[in-house]
Amino acid sequence: MAMQNDIGAEELVGIESALSNMLGTKLKDLKQVYGGRNSKVYHLVCENSEDYIAKVYFHHELDKRDRLGIEFSSLKFLWDNGVRCVPKPITMDTDKKIGIYEYIHGREILSEEVTHADIDHLTNFLTILKELRIESGSDKIPAASAACFSIGGICKIVEERLNRLLGTQKTDTGYKELHDFLNDEFIPLFNKIVDGSKTNLKNNDWPFDSEISKEERTLSPSDFGFHNAIRKNNGEIIFIDFEYFGWDDPVKMISDF
Repeated sequence: MAMQNDIGAEELVGIESALSNMLGTKLKDLKQVYGGRNSKVYHLVCENSEDYIAKVYFHHELDKRDRLGIEFSSLKFLWDNGVRCVPKPITMDTDKKIGIYEYIHGREILSEEVTHADIDHLTNFLTILKELRIESGSDKIPAASAACFSIGGICKIVEERLNRLLGTQKTDTGYKELHDFLNDEFIPLFNKIVDGSKTNLKNNDWPFDSEISKEERTLSPSDFGFHNAIRKNNGEIIFIDFEYFGWDDPVKMISDF
């Protein structure tokens, strides 16, 4: 059993046991390849030499998002509808918050190497998501993370993030400069834009909190771009990371990208 240095022995044994049970086979190799705030990612190789990616999802009582359920069910929905530019979902354990997926042999995509053909591939994928909005099962997909269906909704999200920044009370120079910028520049401009939007909406008989119709919405990866894509050895691009997938305004989706 291979082990990366940053995986503790006790953690390794627990993960190895869980993954072996999920796959019904013993593991030959296990390496942690990523460990962020939201999940830890492992590359595992079974005794039969088949390899997979396993994600152990972050879970906290203050964060109600079902990251595992959203990503696994989203990828299953896409695979069930013939989409192959995403990893195949293999199995999951909801109690242990672990998902196992197809391992993609390839490498990250550097921004300076992106071609027009790559961008076409990306926009074609978004077009496919738009078409899938009417397929069976799409109605069970939740709203994307930080989805916005109205102008009021956009303003609410900005206000929530603004309040989190204003709530930081550390006294070093960087935080003081941040607060000065927010209070002296950002907040006055934000309020001016919101007031102007409300006036324009009123003049056009459009309610501030009026949401776009379901027909105008699309399915969105939310955190979408070449930073969440892998180029396979044959040049094909595979999109990864669907923890935030769901319904959103196409304009918001484009802004995310």
